[in-house]
Amino acid sequence: MTALPPDRRDDAGVTLVEVLVGLGLMAVVMVVFTSGIVAAMRVARGNEAIADAQAQVSRAFTRLDTELRYAAQAKSPNAEVDGVQRPRLEYVVNAAGTGQCYRVWLDGGTLYRQSWSASGTPPPPAPQVLAVNVGRIEDEPVFEVVESETEGMPATVRLALAVTAGGAAHQSVRQLRQDFYLPNTLTQAPAAEDGAPGRANLDTCEDLLGFS
Repeated sequence: MTALPPDRRDDAGVTLVEVLVGLGLMAVVMVVFTSGIVAAMRVARGNEAIADAQAQVSRAFTRLDTELRYAAQAKSPNAEVDGVQRPRLEYVVNAAGTGQCYRVWLDGGTLYRQSWSASGTPPPPAPQVLAVNVGRIEDEPVFEVVESETEGMPATVRLALAVTAGGAAHQSVRQLRQDFYLPNTLTQAPAAEDGAPGRANLDTCEDLLGFS
């Protein structure tokens, strides 16, 4: 008669409790791992969104710099519409015998720009959008025209914007500041009433184009 092999503990199965404990530990590991992946993806998307927002503001700054370096005059009046402060910048460029008036303003998180010819009174063109998802930096003016305290130095336009990206729960904010020099302000352009054709100043823009 053949003897049965002795019991071996290595062949023993696992109990239901051990299976449940193993599944619980695996679930905890998966939750931690998945949470880390989701958080990393959220940060990556946030960084990409804020980078895109900063890029559009940088393009707007480049455009403004191109225009402001030829500006003969500039001012930054405080405008209040329906009880809401709407910061704005107004400037005039005299180039190639043509006077051009410009207005840039911030309204509802969007930076707008308009321009008119100073030679007539055409209907105001539709505003162009320079940047979106932008706002004020607390306790700082959006636009500020600073006259130089040093003789022979041009005026400066200071622009300060807060750029936002992402939803309310995961919002990223970056503060951008830029100074623009106005070398042409050292030689003021003559007023239109002085008989200089194609020339303009801010008074001309206010009279002809509705600046106020």
